[in-house]
Amino acid sequence: MSQEYTLFEEGTLPSLGKLYRDRSINPEFKIRSMTTVEEMRRLSHSERPLKVICDIIDDCLINNPFNGMSVYDMCLGDYQYVLHKLRVATYGSSYKMNTYCPICGSNEVQDIDLDSLEHIQFSEEIFKLMSITLPVTKAELTLKYQTPRMFDTTSIKKKDFEKDMPNSTVDQTLLFTVCSVIDTVNSDHLDSFQLENYVRKLPMRDTNAILKRANKIDNSIGLKTDFNFKCGVCGNNYRSPFLITPEFYGPEED
Repeated sequence: MSQEYTLFEEGTLPSLGKLYRDRSINPEFKIRSMTTVEEMRRLSHSERPLKVICDIIDDCLINNPFNGMSVYDMCLGDYQYVLHKLRVATYGSSYKMNTYCPICGSNEVQDIDLDSLEHIQFSEEIFKLMSITLPVTKAELTLKYQTPRMFDTTSIKKKDFEKDMPNSTVDQTLLFTVCSVIDTVNSDHLDSFQLENYVRKLPMRDTNAILKRANKIDNSIGLKTDFNFKCGVCGNNYRSPFLITPEFYGPEED
C-alpha cells in the first residue's frame, strides 16, 4: 500500500502514555483509514473479536507510534479513543445514533460529531484508585485497569467452563471478571486457582466494592460516554449513553 495517506486522523492518548509505567510510550499518533480488506477481517468470525479490532487498529496506526505496544493491552479509555479516531479517519466524524427520551418515550436519531467528544486525560489519582481496602474482610488489594484482551479472555474462559461442565447452571462471568482485575491480595500474587477460590468465598459486599472500583478506574481515563440531548418532541433535556451500532462501522449515505 502507498505510504502517502490521504485519509488519516491525529490524536493523543488520553493516558498520555503515563499509565504504562513498564515502557516508554509516545502518546501522539496518526491513524489511517481502514481498507476493504480490513473491513473483511473485521467481519470474520473469531473467538477473540476485540483482538481482531485491535489488530486492525494496530495495522492502521502510522509508523508504530506506541513502541510495539498493541492497543489490545491498553486501558479501555485509550482503546476507545483510538477506535473513535479510526472511525473518523474511515467514515468521517458524523455519527447518527438512536436515542430514547425517558420523559415522553419518543425515539429520535441524533447526529453526533465524534470529533467533539470530550475526554478525560491522565491524572496521578488513578494510581491511588488501584489500591483498595475491602469493606468486610479488610483485605488490601491492588487492582489492574481493564484491557480489551481481558474481556476476550473472560469470554473464552466462560465458554471453556461451559464446555467442560455442561450440566452447570451457574454463569461464571462474574467470577472471571473479578479475578481479571485483581493484581495482588495483601501484597501476594495468587495463581489462577488460588485467586478463583479466594473470590468465590468473598462476601458480596467486598465483590461489589471491587467491581465498582474497577469501573471507576476505567472511567477515569478516556471518552465521556454519555450526552445531553434536547428532545425534539417534548422539548425536555435528557441524558443518553453512547452506543456503538452498525452505523459506527458502516454509516448510511445521505
